Amino acid sequence: NSTGMKLTNSDLLKAYSLENIEDSNDRERYASKWNNLVNMINRDEENNKDDEFENLIGMIRTILSKQRARKEIYEEYVELFKREKIIFEGKIIKNGKEFIDLLEKFAYVYRDGIQTPKQDKYDKEYVLILDAMRKYIKSSEWLTALLYYNYKYKEERSIDFLKKLEKKVINDFLDP
Repeated sequence: NSTGMKLTNSDLLKAYSLENIEDSNDRERYASKWNNLVNMINRDEENNKDDEFENLIGMIRTILSKQRARKEIYEEYVELFKREKIIFEGKIIKNGKEFIDLLEKFAYVYRDGIQTPKQDKYDKEYVLILDAMRKYIKSSEWLTALLYYNYKYKEERSIDFLKKLEKKVINDFLDP
């Protein structure tokens, strides 16, 4: 790191993933893919959303490990890849190309279904509820459930799921 700035979990995870790609052309291509994903998700400089990609990799970590974070995101990914096999959708996900490809899939789902839902895919009610939840509910744990639902089922019945999720989040807030 020649900038003198502290490396983020995303920076560390990128380096860790790229070191598992042997072919230098592939490594360059995947480094570019990672940078494009970071720029796509962290595009909102006006509202200081530089950490949104960090949040996304944290959500993906929760989906893959099926548990809440116990340590720094980077440390947990290293443990997941070293100690356990990450099995997702019946496939073993290896660190490197496979992980970055999975990250890319989730990044597009996040962008199109949560960050800036496409009006042609999601109805207006979905967008309104999502905007209200993101604005007024300080905790963001519920976003992980929505991300995974949208990944798994696409836009199918997203509004029904979001309404149920909204009720659960509000009930948990009112009756902890």
